[in-house]
Amino acid sequence: MPPPPCCSGVADPWGFTLATVLLSSSAVVQLDYMTALLFQAAAQVPGATAFDPQEPFIAAAITGAAIALLMNLRRAPAAHHLVPQPS
Repeated sequence: MPPPPCCSGVADPWGFTLATVLLSSSAVVQLDYMTALLFQAAAQVPGATAFDPQEPFIAAAITGAAIALLMNLRRAPAAHHLVPQPS
């Protein structure tokens, strides 16, 4: 049984688009969460901590995924050969 298209490594333009959207939103949410931790600790919210030991791993996973995405981008081939030439 072949792997599903989402896991087969086929470079699909929609895959790059969706990956960019998901990585961007994940990075914003992660930054928001880490900032909220600091503000809650500064406001002395009961039970709040300024640091969550899992956050560096999550930030590293988001950064690693962004690097992998950027490393796999390729220049699009020139499309001028696809335009019909007048005869």
